Amino acid sequence: ETTLGGSMNSVSELIRYVGWLSTTAMRLESNSTFLLHFILDFYEKVCDVYISYNLPLVVLFPPGIFYSALLSLDSSILNQLCYIMHRYRTNLTAAKKNELVQKTKSEFNFSNKTYQEFNHYLTAMVGCLWTSKPFQKGLYIDPEVLEKAGVAQYKSSLNLVYHPALLSYAASFLLQEWPEERTVNLSSIRGKKWNWYLDYLFSEGFQGLKLFIRSSIHRSSVP
Repeated sequence: ETTLGGSMNSVSELIRYVGWLSTTAMRLESNSTFLLHFILDFYEKVCDVYISYNLPLVVLFPPGIFYSALLSLDSSILNQLCYIMHRYRTNLTAAKKNELVQKTKSEFNFSNKTYQEFNHYLTAMVGCLWTSKPFQKGLYIDPEVLEKAGVAQYKSSLNLVYHPALLSYAASFLLQEWPEERTVNLSSIRGKKWNWYLDYLFSEGFQGLKLFIRSSIHRSSVP
């Protein structure tokens, strides 16, 4: 007889195995953007297992997939990652609320490790997209990876303006709003301009980014 716990373990192991296969495939295919799109499509389903399928399970993607997406040169990959992180947050929040309502320890309660892993990813994303303080807490990223992504000076410059996947959008925003300017000064995007730039990105179809910012970042803390 198959128990729910046994089924959950099987599903969890399968998801982790796919994560391992995905990480290996990305390495063999030199971080193929095309492949990464399909991998993230899979995690769009995985991140919503708790809410959409009423299964007490949340399995995060492995670091090799997360950081490949976070440092991708493809804006649609970054947008997709933002959406997935938003849904992970929604599912984990719902799970936590359910645990508090039940007030009893269940075999299906999520471990603190799951929440810690998510918070680790969340901190990295906020640092890369908003505060320009990525990878501050004991995380090593191969300099060659950062160089290929065009973010060698990542410790002081990586955010929504300077992220390699969004540079062209930042430049287009300035040219569209201030066509009379002879030079494109990306550093001018701050304060009110930062908020206008966000609205510009949202109008360009970055709905995943919009959901992520709404759920995980206080827009009042504008750079």
